[in-house]
Amino acid sequence: MAKPLSDDDIGVRHQAAKALGISERMLWSLTAPRGTIQSVRVGSCVLYPVSGLQAWLDRQAQATSEGGAA
Repeated sequence: MAKPLSDDDIGVRHQAAKALGISERMLWSLTAPRGTIQSVRVGSCVLYPVSGLQAWLDRQAQATSEGGAA
């Protein structure tokens, strides 16, 4: 069983998508440069820092509360 991601972790695509409640395909479309979710490429692996995922969620929540889209 996978452990939950903490603030210091970096997740792979399927962990990041699951944490956000979206599909891996949607995560790909939201990943920079196409979108605003930051990632780090190491070789052929794309990693997602938890701090970057949290920042994206915070921006989405703020935009929603202001009545707009991020």
